[in-house]
Order: sequence, then structure tokens, then C-alpha cells
Amino acid sequence: MLPCILLLVGPMLGEIPTQELKLTKEEQHILDLTNAARKKEGVEPLKVHSTLADAARKHARLMAQRKLVEDTIDGKGHQERLEDAGYQFAVLGSNLFHGNAKGTAAADAAVTAWLKRATNRDMLLDKRFSEIGIGFATDSGGHSYICVLLAKPAQ
Repeated sequence: MLPCILLLVGPMLGEIPTQELKLTKEEQHILDLTNAARKKEGVEPLKVHSTLADAARKHARLMAQRKLVEDTIDGKGHQERLEDAGYQFAVLGSNLFHGNAKGTAAADAAVTAWLKRATNRDMLLDKRFSEIGIGFATDSGGHSYICVLLAKPAQ
């Protein structure tokens, strides 16, 4: 067998090599519900990007640890965290959720709430977005925190 060398030049704008990413059942459920809503509206499905997923997961954990639902925590917002991670985007959006439901019931509650509220619905169904990252965490009291990051990579 010949040795193989992989040369990665980049990252290319918005493109970071992704590793196989395993979603939790809650994250997968949010992805499935979101893409079903997009399909119903004739919008292309979102693809999970590992850097967005990592940032969303970290943000959901921070919200759960601090028991708050905010886009900016510890003085850093999603934009700064993604820039720090090397993800370059043309458009970025987020939807956050906090609730008492657990597991996939929390995922159902989040997507249902987002689809009922115009600003959140518009975010999920925005045709400009092609990638998604989903984070799901619980606090010590069992409350669920969800962060969804939606992006269009820079060209």
C-alpha cells in the first residue's frame, strides 16, 4: 500500500473540512422538523456543518449553565465565536429556545414555537441559508436549552 498525503489548502471561504458528525436524537429531530418545514415551502434543506454545530452546542451549554437565553454571553456573540473558529459566512442567523419539555418533546416545542413566530419562522425558512448547527443542553433542573445557527458560507 502506498502512503497517502492529504494536502488541505485553506480553509476556503466558509469551508472547513468537516468530520463525521453524530447528532443527538434531539438535534436530529430539530433538523428533520426544520427541513420538513422548508420542504413544505419549497426551500432547499439545510446541511449540518460541524463548525456551526460545535458553536451551537457550546452556546446551548453556556445558556444552560447560566440559565439564560441570549445571543451574547460573556461578551461574545455567535459572530465572534464563529470568526474565532475560522468559519466565514455571508449571512448568519440564530433561533434560541428554553423550555420545561425534555428530549424530543423539547425539540418539538422549539420548532413549533419558532414556526408560529414570524421572525423565527422567517429565519428557519430563509432561502439564503444552506447550513445549520444545532445545540441541545439541559440545566441542573432539567430545563432544555436549544441554539440553532443558520448560515450561508462566504463565497
